[in-house]
Amino acid sequence: MFVYERRSWQMQVYKAVFRETPSTCATSIDRGELFGGPEFIDLVVHNDDILARWGTVITYEGRDLSKHVTRFLSGGRYAPLHLTDFSVVDVRRVKTEDLQKAEVEASGLTADVHLSPAVFVVWYDVGVTSVLVWNVRWPQAMRVAVAPSVDMEHHYQPL
Repeated sequence: MFVYERRSWQMQVYKAVFRETPSTCATSIDRGELFGGPEFIDLVVHNDDILARWGTVITYEGRDLSKHVTRFLSGGRYAPLHLTDFSVVDVRRVKTEDLQKAEVEASGLTADVHLSPAVFVVWYDVGVTSVLVWNVRWPQAMRVAVAPSVDMEHHYQPL
């Protein structure tokens, strides 16, 4: 995956989180050091009024999922951030035909995502014509409509 693709996905996640959180939340990208963290993490959302501080790391193609989850746990690299919750968003490019299958688990795409309930997987095809989002706690994947000229805010649908 090219650097510009990584940044594009990071900005898509940032935009979605920014839109879906209350205006009382501050959403910061690449800013873990604001809270005394030892390194950058992709996204931090905080609201001091309700003592909420969430961290998100974006990974690609399933690389080092367990390592990234461990960084958020007690004693991990991100522990100094005193996060109240976290997520690992893993972005993966797959074949278009795999995205069209009704049962995501039957496709074999979920083989390694049961690691933690904090792992969310985003599957997309090469043309980004279809996107699926999945989490182990959900009964089914959520298909996201992709239309470049349409505001994506209200186009989320479960399969």
